[in-house]
Amino acid sequence: MRALTIAAGTLILTSLGSALDPQDLFNRARANVLANLDKTPRYTCIESVTREVRKTVHPERACQPTMANEAANAIGALLWHDRLRLDVAVINGSETFSWAGARQFETEDVNKLVGGGATETGDFSGFLMSVFGTDARNFRYTGEQNTPSGLMARFEYEVPLSTTHYRYRTRGEFKAAPYAGWFLIEPATAALRHLAIVATQFDPEDEVCRVEDGIDYASLRIGDSDFMVPHISFMNATYTRGTQARNSTEYSGCHEYAATSTIRFDDAEPSASPAQVAAARQPLPLGMEVTLSLVTPIDGGAAAAGDEILAQALRDVRHGGKLVIHRGDRFHGRIVRLEQYLGSGAHWSVGMRFDSVVRGGIETPVRLRPVDDGVRSGQQLFGRLGAAASASYSASLERPPGSGVFIFFSSGKLSLDAAFRSRWLTEAALTEAKDDAAAEPGFPLP
Repeated sequence: MRALTIAAGTLILTSLGSALDPQDLFNRARANVLANLDKTPRYTCIESVTREVRKTVHPERACQPTMANEAANAIGALLWHDRLRLDVAVINGSETFSWAGARQFETEDVNKLVGGGATETGDFSGFLMSVFGTDARNFRYTGEQNTPSGLMARFEYEVPLSTTHYRYRTRGEFKAAPYAGWFLIEPATAALRHLAIVATQFDPEDEVCRVEDGIDYASLRIGDSDFMVPHISFMNATYTRGTQARNSTEYSGCHEYAATSTIRFDDAEPSASPAQVAAARQPLPLGMEVTLSLVTPIDGGAAAAGDEILAQALRDVRHGGKLVIHRGDRFHGRIVRLEQYLGSGAHWSVGMRFDSVVRGGIETPVRLRPVDDGVRSGQQLFGRLGAAASASYSASLERPPGSGVFIFFSSGKLSLDAAFRSRWLTEAALTEAKDDAAAEPGFPLP
């Protein structure tokens, strides 16, 4: 990890609690945070995210400064929601993402995985480096605060536009924004327990007026030492159009980072000669049609984008007179979208991608293109969504690369099982360039 240069911070003492020395506590807490950032090993965690968009109760007042705190809690009807399960690796202070259980990390831009909706980065190091490094100004001790974890010391801070590293993205363009906030320190240990970030100064044309992030930190053993890592975080973004995006994230399963993550397959490698294995792992011929039936049920109330799924071939597939796929061969893939839209035209949008097939116990990478994805009614296809259909569903049908997207018009529960069938064509393998952009604290507009 790179060393950090610390500029002296000025602490304004506005109140004092008993024998507590706020300046000493602040100094020790900042030293602890920066030392933690400097020595933290490369590690990875599972990131479980729940996202939703709701109406604001008073849209005409939601962006008034005097109403900000009230508006942040005054939310109304649910308009949209989804869930995500990701792996996040922290390497030299940067966050890199993949779907949970993927073979390797794919990108530092989480939006390349999850598509639309509000997302944020910076929970692991971005905000910590900004607030406790050299960006923040005007630190103030504001007293002690009771929390479920005990009595904490509360400090406020400001990060002006001249030093901010907070970035938000709208219409493909990154912009900077100043922010302010507060944090809680455990007096006995000088450990950071909570960090709040509040940004309210955005370009008016971008339709966002307030974004609030909160991160709870906990001590966790990684390798042979204990380190401070995020445990739970949230983000609330309020928009001038009368909606609010609300994300909650839980981190679990944190451990030292190995070179790759590994997908576990139920199918065991058979006793086969090297020649047989090599033959079985040859790419599938292009243009073959495969009909798949789900083996892994998809429950809209519990599943998430990122979950692995299994499907099986419903019939034999031949190419050039040779049996290439047997009935019952298992295809491994994952959910890449699982969204529910409510209100007028309520529907579910389910994206699936299949990456490999196991034939005779030997795994072969595949890339499939959907033949019959689009709009469905229950389990029955009633026509792909054409250009004349309502534009409100166009976002639902945008396909992530190599995926099929299926639309189910329903405001109730979604449950897909073996009765759900889909047709796919084999294609050439996809090669994607890795993204090397630096991750910074912030969020993109949905």
